[in-house]
Amino acid sequence: CPIGWAGKPNRIGIEHLIADETINHFFVENHLIEGSHSEQLYNDGQWWKVDWNEGKKYVNRGWHSVHEPHLVNSDGTGLGRVAVFGRDPRVCEQVWSGSIGYPADGVYMEFHKQWGEKRGLRYWKVTGKNVDLGEKHLYQPDETEHHLHQHAQHFAKMVHDRINEYHHKTGRHAHVVATFDAELFGHWWFEGPRFLRDVIMTLNADPDVELKCTDQMLEDNPPDKVVSMPEGSWGEEGDHRVWTNDKVNWMWDIEYRCEANFGKATTDLPWRTNPQIEDLLKKAGRELFLLQASDWQFIITRGQAIDYGIKRFMQHVSRFETLLALSEKLAEDTEYLGKLNEVEKFEVEDAGIHDIIFNEIELDWWKM
Repeated sequence: CPIGWAGKPNRIGIEHLIADETINHFFVENHLIEGSHSEQLYNDGQWWKVDWNEGKKYVNRGWHSVHEPHLVNSDGTGLGRVAVFGRDPRVCEQVWSGSIGYPADGVYMEFHKQWGEKRGLRYWKVTGKNVDLGEKHLYQPDETEHHLHQHAQHFAKMVHDRINEYHHKTGRHAHVVATFDAELFGHWWFEGPRFLRDVIMTLNADPDVELKCTDQMLEDNPPDKVVSMPEGSWGEEGDHRVWTNDKVNWMWDIEYRCEANFGKATTDLPWRTNPQIEDLLKKAGRELFLLQASDWQFIITRGQAIDYGIKRFMQHVSRFETLLALSEKLAEDTEYLGKLNEVEKFEVEDAGIHDIIFNEIELDWWKM
């Protein structure tokens, strides 16, 4: 929630946290750019405050367009310290859409049908969008090359056309940003890396298109507009319904409780002078991060692996609560770790051998 908006709590925008970590840009869905408010404009060598309707008055200046980067500052005051790029929906859907996306082509490898429960060997092709798994035809690698070439050419032409259309309409430099989960290429879409190869080679040979990293894009064409963006997400309908609904709201009550308890523990317990307490709290902090992962609500809401999502979530909650309780007991009795029963010993060891990530945790992050 932006600072100072009526009826909203005073919480800074995420872009401030990103900027504090020296990250100078990030990516969002198109609706967040298109629904943004104009705040400031760079003109004649200086920045000028503008009203929220500036973008509607001067549509050819690049306001609300995914084809230009914007500085973002959700509190509406001062210049943004971080830039935002919006995904081009028409380009991205060519790969991402379940109905028209390239990976749904019948010649490509079928991800969901495997031989052997643990082997995961895939011998079948998509065959057709509505073909049952039992009716899938055998995968023929030689069939894919022609389709990959066609799809890469189609994608590259769309990028070319989008850039030219925007430039002819506004007279301004245009970019196209197409972002995807890395696991799509090679994992979900087996032929994906070859598709990327062909796309890059084709675009690289296009005299009207220049391939750049986003850092270079910002350096060559610095944003000349500051916007404030609405709250939103990359999820269904662009809001939070995937993560907050009747199926998963019970999880948030647990998360808020764990978060509050951990904040209190890092404030009250003597972890700065007791390495054992510090170690337990850092492990508890790791479990807190893991139980707060958005994946659990996502897969439960989507019905993809409901039991797995609940199991993983509650597993991390249990470890967190155990580690936090032990750190509190250790604060009362410095010899407590030597008195652990077998169950407690197992739980401490279990937390030390699973999900060994986030080793850089600092307990000062939870200062209250």
